Amino acid sequence: MTNVERPPHRRNLRPPARPAAARRVPARLTTAASLALAALAAGAGAAAAQGATRTTPELPRHTVDTRLPAAPGRTVRVDAGDDLQRAIDRARPGDVLALAPGATFRGSFTLPAKDGEGWITIRTAGDAGLPRPGERIAPAAAPRLARIVATSQEPAFRALPRAHHYRLMLLEVTAEPRVKRNGGLVRLGTSREAQNTLAEVPHHLILDRVYVHGHPAMHLKRCVELNSAWSAVVDSYLAECHGRGQDTQAILGWNGPGPFRIENNRLEGAGENVMFGGSDPSIPDLVPSDIEIRRNHIVKPRAWDGRWTVKNLVELKNAQRVLVEGNVLEGSWKDGQVGFAIVLKSVNQNGRCDWCVTRHVTVRSNTVRDAAGGIAMSGAVNDGHRPGEWLNNVLVADNHFDVGSASPKAVGRFLQMSGDLWNITVERNTVLATKAVLAPGNGRQRNVYVADNVFGGSRYAVKGAGARAGQATMERYWDGYSFVGNALVGARAAAYPPRNFFPATQRDAARLTGSAGRRVGADEAAVRALTRPPAGGR
Repeated sequence: MTNVERPPHRRNLRPPARPAAARRVPARLTTAASLALAALAAGAGAAAAQGATRTTPELPRHTVDTRLPAAPGRTVRVDAGDDLQRAIDRARPGDVLALAPGATFRGSFTLPAKDGEGWITIRTAGDAGLPRPGERIAPAAAPRLARIVATSQEPAFRALPRAHHYRLMLLEVTAEPRVKRNGGLVRLGTSREAQNTLAEVPHHLILDRVYVHGHPAMHLKRCVELNSAWSAVVDSYLAECHGRGQDTQAILGWNGPGPFRIENNRLEGAGENVMFGGSDPSIPDLVPSDIEIRRNHIVKPRAWDGRWTVKNLVELKNAQRVLVEGNVLEGSWKDGQVGFAIVLKSVNQNGRCDWCVTRHVTVRSNTVRDAAGGIAMSGAVNDGHRPGEWLNNVLVADNHFDVGSASPKAVGRFLQMSGDLWNITVERNTVLATKAVLAPGNGRQRNVYVADNVFGGSRYAVKGAGARAGQATMERYWDGYSFVGNALVGARAAAYPPRNFFPATQRDAARLTGSAGRRVGADEAAVRALTRPPAGGR
């Protein structure tokens, strides 16, 4: 089992003191600045002169091994009409429960704790016509899958306390059409008194090529709960996870330590598609840790607009060492909130988590489109309850963002920052945003490093509340910042620090070399390679 890493002292809300070198530099750029002059001046020493240092968050320390067991034990055939729960209860570590293709098993099935560390695999029998490991499953595979069907508000699968080493593979998991509300189809772990120590946390649990879905009229609170350790959802398809008047998710975790691996899935969720935090953990000092969210299609179908309560695509309220990489995120609009694609903040949700913190987050090589806003960062005080630390140590790099273009009423900001955050780096992104690209406010942000980005779509590249666009906003809201090598399409050069570019068009920006000696903006070829649709289904 993973030990809970104890966070810093829970009253330590403020960032570290600003180093002597982290001083602000007065504005001194004239309107005569040109692209050629900026190119010559953009050098490696520019960042140090302005006072901020580049942040490199700690990446996940552990990853969940999702390879198939090398030496399975017995294969136990389970046909339609057989007692699936009895088969699970009798299974020994190493066994494979092979469910008949097309068979339906109705009810709520529990995964109990067993002695031994061999994997128990519950799967559809046979591989013919089904995706291989590494290929994403799709609804078209459903007729060849065994079906697990919930018949009430209870889950189709529930991992009991201390359960471990279960793999659910090549299955369809859903609810009967008559079920109008369900709290979660797959629940890996729980909270409150049933799981308030690490010893009770279920662990080593994998969903592999599983089609988990509600139905169009159903209020499904979430498709998968990850209140567990050493758990993964890979190559799967989670759909119709939606509700009205309540937050709903494709994947939510708040009372499990991790690590978690969420890779190569399609994830549909109305409230937040993927979320960690949002409820106080019942295990003291627990922060979900070592989280990989990679190569997923994270999407809200536009047909949900006006029907289900919509908020964000990815939200972190209590999480550390998180990698969000190579995903396509799309479909986030003003409804329950303003519709940022990604929300990062430290939140003591219910007043019982004064250690909660979000820190060490890397967001890189993603494509974000059809979103009202890009990223919202904040240190949140929720109903007077303070978290352990404000959000800190975040890297946003090599992403492509197109925000606000789908609606004239969209918030249209690439990055909104509020609260006393620290160690924020934004580099090599290509951004189209209809309003202010960077919008700081409501507090002081320390050690902010912004370099080699392409910012287009708005004449207000950097604009905070109550301040003029450009360096005036930086001086008001940022303590210790570097702003170098950026291409600000259509912006007014006189308003910004030196060593930046002011091309007329996005195409002109693509030819510029930034402070690191490479083209400004995201590496489009690398982003396309990481976000390429996988085999087996979109």
